[in-house]
Formats: sequence, C-alpha cells, structure tokens
Amino acid sequence: MAIGRYLLISNPDGPDGVLHAPYETTFYPHGSSRADAQVIEIEHAGTHLTGMDLVLGESVTLREVVVNVNFPDSAPMDTAKVYCTGLPRRAGDLPWLFNHWTIHGNNGIIRFSAPSNRELRLEIDDVYGRPLKAVYTSTHPPGILPIKQDFVIEP
Repeated sequence: MAIGRYLLISNPDGPDGVLHAPYETTFYPHGSSRADAQVIEIEHAGTHLTGMDLVLGESVTLREVVVNVNFPDSAPMDTAKVYCTGLPRRAGDLPWLFNHWTIHGNNGIIRFSAPSNRELRLEIDDVYGRPLKAVYTSTHPPGILPIKQDFVIEP
C-alpha cells in the first residue's frame, strides 16, 4: 500500500453491494461507525498490519424495487439510467448507492434489491447525458414492502 492514512472498512458497498452481502458497513475498530473509525497510518514501505479484526455489521433485510421508465405512448425508454440512493441512517454514515441503465430488451424496467432500513431516493437520467425536460425523482421511506415506481418521461 502507498504511504498514507486509511480507514479500514468491512462491506464498503453496504447491504447487497458488489458482494451481495446483506450487512451494514462497519469500520475498524470493533464495528465502529465512520465517525468513530480509527485512522490507520502507513508510514513506510513494507509495513505489515496484524491483529486488526473487522466486525461484521448488523444484518439488513432487503426489499424489492422495480422501476419502470416509459414515454407517454408506453414505449420503454431504453436509454434511462436509474440511480437509487439509500440515505445515511446517521450523520457521518455513508449512503448506499445503486445505479443501472435500462437496455434494449428490458422494456424500460429495472429490478433490484435495496436495504429496507433506509430512506430511498430514485432518480432518472439519460445514459448518454442528454438533458431531460424535467426532473424525475421519487423518495420512499424505510420499510419492508416492495417499491414499484413508474416514471413517464416527456420527449
């Protein structure tokens, strides 16, 4: 590792991230929050760290999210990019982030799982960065019930 100051994190992508682990993110030491994390300094090349146990975060129930992005004539928007942000539960915590684009053949529908213990914000953008005529967003409170959100994009 390069010389510098680091935080040691367990499950950095949060519940159902890249590793599909339904656990909250924790920091060293002892499953700390980000605000209570201990900085680890690497002061010279060849440093070996030992005895730095990570504690797995609390288990999180996931909820199904289905986002449907269409035009007024019901044609799917095949170039939509769906962003989902799970807002931090406490000040200083990290948000949970997910984004994916609709592709030809999915009929403008994205399905994924998100943590049930966070307020979720859904946003739509164009995958090629073309401006949309309006802001397309919705917010959903924490809960275990599935979310089905339809967006109708004005051409």
